[in-house]
Amino acid sequence: MKCAECGRAVSLKDGTCYYCREIPAASEAELKLMLIDMERKEAKNQSGNGIFKFARILSFLLGLSLAIIAIINVFDTKFFLFACALVFVFNAWTLENGYMRSTIFCILISGVTSIYTLSLGVNYLRGDQQNFSIAFFAVFMSILIAIPGILMIYHTEMEKRKK
Repeated sequence: MKCAECGRAVSLKDGTCYYCREIPAASEAELKLMLIDMERKEAKNQSGNGIFKFARILSFLLGLSLAIIAIINVFDTKFFLFACALVFVFNAWTLENGYMRSTIFCILISGVTSIYTLSLGVNYLRGDQQNFSIAFFAVFMSILIAIPGILMIYHTEMEKRKK
């Protein structure tokens, strides 16, 4: 059976066309409320996507800066800093919203690399190598490196509170 107005198939239950029939006022109000609720949920998800985009960009920039620091040889170690740089670039490539393993990976590498760069600064605070500017640079880099992990922890906590 086809509709006389639009030519599409009609419902077998009540014989009306889904496209041409009038929607009851009660159902229309319920439908509008459902659409508003869906828009609100989408807006909340978009705010979470912004955190992930920022963390991805920051991870990529931190990876580049760690590679530059390793090449310039600011600290005595090159290999581990360059490995950290590669891991941060890899993190920027794999970090996704809704994929918990990538979030855990981001938190893990942020924490480990942050502690490592902080420990590099300790050597310049004591002994023969006393150089406060390099020590404070290490502390500054340690704080910057911790930010992607902190952002992912914040995002995870906000997701828990939504539910």
